[in-house]
Amino acid sequence: MTQRLEQKDAFVQSCRAEIVEVRNCGDRWALVLNQSVFYPESGGQLGDRGTLRVHEAELEVVDTQIDDGRVLHLVKDCTGVGAGDVCEAVIDWGFRRDQMSQHTGQHMLSADVFSLFGAETVSARLGSTASTIDLDCEPLEPNALQDLQALVNEQVMNDKAVRAHYPDKAQLDQYGLRRSSKVDTNIRLIEIEGIDVTPCGGTHCAATGQVGPVMIIANQRYKGGSRITFLAGRRALDRYETRDSQIHAAADLFKCAPDELHEAILRQQAELRKVQERVGAYRAKLLDVEVAEELSRVQGTSHVLIRPEFEPEEARRFSRQLQEQSGASVLVAYGQDRFIADSASVDLARWLKQRGGMFGLRGGGRGSHVEGMISEPITPEWLKNLADALL
Repeated sequence: MTQRLEQKDAFVQSCRAEIVEVRNCGDRWALVLNQSVFYPESGGQLGDRGTLRVHEAELEVVDTQIDDGRVLHLVKDCTGVGAGDVCEAVIDWGFRRDQMSQHTGQHMLSADVFSLFGAETVSARLGSTASTIDLDCEPLEPNALQDLQALVNEQVMNDKAVRAHYPDKAQLDQYGLRRSSKVDTNIRLIEIEGIDVTPCGGTHCAATGQVGPVMIIANQRYKGGSRITFLAGRRALDRYETRDSQIHAAADLFKCAPDELHEAILRQQAELRKVQERVGAYRAKLLDVEVAEELSRVQGTSHVLIRPEFEPEEARRFSRQLQEQSGASVLVAYGQDRFIADSASVDLARWLKQRGGMFGLRGGGRGSHVEGMISEPITPEWLKNLADALL
């Protein structure tokens, strides 16, 4: 068994320890110490990173796991190191401190989502870039998410104490747990004063003020319930700073103050809609002219052409008008690899299913109209053979 010092004090960053076992774990080695400040991955919290200073070497600990009470400090190489050696175990404090903010923030969010909406936390994961809470409810409405975020940040500002308790099983009823303990011995509870009490073996802040800002960045359906994705502490500050820089840069483009950006965007959207309407009207008139010009090139009962500049709606209108005015079966290849076809005499849906693959055409439609993708190179020979096949 490894004596786990981080369970008593998450702020202890180093300790001297004896290496009691060295294990070969394939591409990595696991060093077991008699005591450690490293937190092993469990309960949704990532294992600590850091270094083991032994002899004159510094071994980088890339992950920490646990096996039957033994904390495994995983390193890539431990040449010259063996059982009986004494080392200094030093955690990556920046990583640990970030995990503490995420974990205490998660407990607060889980408690608050239960108190506000009665939703239970099914599971939680403190990732390396973002953290998630899975709930047994439908995704929350935007205003509910705002209320949740406002409440947890108010609790951060109130700077309430966070304490660990180690009760016997018989004492659990007096704590009013948010969820029951999964173990009967070595029970550890985390109390956030006035907010939450729940079993947990993770590392936590000493007060809610140390969590820092909490920011909910996503809420979606997940496995019959919903998932909240959030940032806490430095991660949230970094996101706010990035957004602030982006807002100021956008305001500079609009030549307005950041607080006026929303109105400036609405004004430009309105102006853009008017321009698009005018352009659409001119484009419709131009399309009529282009159809008339193309009509003179139609020979026989089928016509295939390329118009890479067309947007989908332009291609649809062009193909339909050209077919109606010429009576021929028409296929328009547009964009990079798209096509639209219309015909009054050919069942194009059946034709596409039976013969489209010969020309790299795949898609769908019904009867006289089909649309889809082109996977073959468009060459003059391809165009001629396709026109012949549409006869």
